[in-house]
Amino acid sequence: MSAYFNLYRPSPEDQPTRGVLLKPRNPGDPPWIFWVASLVTSTALKSAASHITDEQKRASFIKGLDAQIAADVDELCPRPPRPPFPPGPNSFAFEVASELSLAAASLTEGQIRSELQSIAGLIVERSLA
Repeated sequence: MSAYFNLYRPSPEDQPTRGVLLKPRNPGDPPWIFWVASLVTSTALKSAASHITDEQKRASFIKGLDAQIAADVDELCPRPPRPPFPPGPNSFAFEVASELSLAAASLTEGQIRSELQSIAGLIVERSLA
């Protein structure tokens, strides 16, 4: 998935919520693809981080990735009280959960697959709350 996206440093006028943004190569791509890319990338990095030998560095890096995943989920489906507009769940949330489930289904059993399935389930649960 990382080959599909260009990493770029945001300019000051972008006013990013994060330090590095993922920008789709094709302008016609759906807007929710940002969340899918960010969540898949964070999950894959979390798996890779489990192989860092320095325990303190590993724990710090995984803590940061967990915070990134939580921030993405919170941004996608905020906890109540929700903003008054638009009413109801964020329709992007179901698209993201579906894409994460499809990505997980394409992987063999393991840490990344189970983490993606857990995140997809959390997104659906929070969207319906």
